[in-house]
Amino acid sequence: MNGKNPQKKVNWRIKALLSILISIIVIVILLFSITYLYFENKFENNTKKIAESTFKQADKELKKMLSIVEGEVNRYGSLRLPFEYLKDEYKNEISKKIVSVQIIKDFDEMMSLNSNIYAVSLVKGDGRFLLSTTDKRSRSGEIDINGRLSEVFKKAAESYPYTIWVSNFELEGYEGKDFSPVTDRPSFLEVKFLNNGYNKEQDTYLIASVDEKSIRKTYESVVYNGSVALLVNNDGIVISETGKDRLGKQFEIKDNFQTIKHELKNFNWKLYNLIPKEAYLKETNDIKEFGLVVGAVSCILILIAGIIWSRRYTRPIQYHMDQMKLVQGENFDIKKPEPQGWEELDELNTEFYLMARKLKQYISEIKIVEREKTKKELLALQYQMNPHFLLGSINSIRWMAAMTNNKVTANALEILAKILTPILRNPDFLWKLEDELIFCENYVSMMNIRYGNTMEYKVFCDNALLAEDFPRMILQPMIENCFIYGSDPLEKRVITVNIRKEDVMKVSISNSGVNMDKAKLAALNEMLKNNSGNSEHIGLSNAKKRLNILYKDTGDIWLEQDSEGTLTVQIRF
Repeated sequence: MNGKNPQKKVNWRIKALLSILISIIVIVILLFSITYLYFENKFENNTKKIAESTFKQADKELKKMLSIVEGEVNRYGSLRLPFEYLKDEYKNEISKKIVSVQIIKDFDEMMSLNSNIYAVSLVKGDGRFLLSTTDKRSRSGEIDINGRLSEVFKKAAESYPYTIWVSNFELEGYEGKDFSPVTDRPSFLEVKFLNNGYNKEQDTYLIASVDEKSIRKTYESVVYNGSVALLVNNDGIVISETGKDRLGKQFEIKDNFQTIKHELKNFNWKLYNLIPKEAYLKETNDIKEFGLVVGAVSCILILIAGIIWSRRYTRPIQYHMDQMKLVQGENFDIKKPEPQGWEELDELNTEFYLMARKLKQYISEIKIVEREKTKKELLALQYQMNPHFLLGSINSIRWMAAMTNNKVTANALEILAKILTPILRNPDFLWKLEDELIFCENYVSMMNIRYGNTMEYKVFCDNALLAEDFPRMILQPMIENCFIYGSDPLEKRVITVNIRKEDVMKVSISNSGVNMDKAKLAALNEMLKNNSGNSEHIGLSNAKKRLNILYKDTGDIWLEQDSEGTLTVQIRF
């Protein structure tokens, strides 16, 4: 035993030191992490605020530029000449040529007035088109309107009289060589549906193309600290960027960038600013390095202090643990402790010693009380019996002994034994419904001997309810009253017991042929309601009180009588 104690103390000291050291290291790391994350989050929020302020300005610039283009398109779309082209009613080829030349001239004038527009075209539903560009690649021809170009034209027709903006990347896969000046470079197309012809082939669309570089200039101001600004459409495709690698590709958020988003609701686009985290985390890295140095020094100092501190800490704690094991093994004869370390810990050991002595005394007193309590319970169980029922049964046997021979008395005594046996063997307040029904059946047999077989007894109950808990002898007072007040030697009457279970247990006991005065019936119900029983109706009163004790407000008893004079006792719990 003595050889093991030093080993326990050494192990305890090591565990204490390690636990303290690890706890402090965890706290230092936690505090450092919180501080680091705080500054990192602060830098991110500052960056976000700066980006959001520049986003608003870029939003205004982009809307301003596109609104000017929309104004030019709407202005030209309202002129007479496009509708002449729409009608396609020419006297000869020369007239047609003149209209086409004039339209091309108008396109060139529109582009000269607005340098952001690099191409303008007029396209009919049958594929014929007129096209002019800033680099003088004017032409006319015919294209196939299919695939994505057809979807864009359909969307423009549905948006009439408003225009729509699409990126050339939304026409990806469309092949139209003659129409390539509109689609062969990164650009934004404003499409306006001019009018419905007599059929789909006569529909006409005016298209103004803006170079992606012009769009890019409106939001380049959001770029700083090596960030990249992107314009993304509703399908997640990058349709414009200040960089070079993502144009036309699916936009993806990357972990090494802080991604700030701004909604361009008028165009259903999103403007993103991707800021490299390393650009604003340089200062947080300095904080990290400083924190590591402080943490290492703190751990060394804590280790030194822990070694000194543990010498006065572990010994009283170890002694306390040994004493606790003795008490856990129900050995309360522990020694009074001597001072071993810190005053507070020594006081703790002394208090534990005093508590163990009090606990030992308390357990001894409890055992004495339990023995006395057991004796009282045995006596209570031994004499527990219903006096009212027992006296009634004895009176019945006394009356039969006077009026019959010994054979009848023997039968009555046999039935009484069957009645008394479950009462004496089961002192609980509840038993199974099946026990209650067997008890009542035996009781009715005994009462029929007394009253000359004047009552027929019927029970209606689902077999599934027989295993339900049921208040003991709750039906006996009602059945007894049926014999006392409802029997007739000249007429055989019926006692009917009906038991069912819905949201509550519902029991009814009916006795045919009893006609009770309404005033007396009301008085009985008032007595039951107020729990104010008397000696004449002690059975009903006691049954109501027992239900109130067992089931609180859900227990109830009352009497009903129909027009034919059948009296029914209703029980709910």
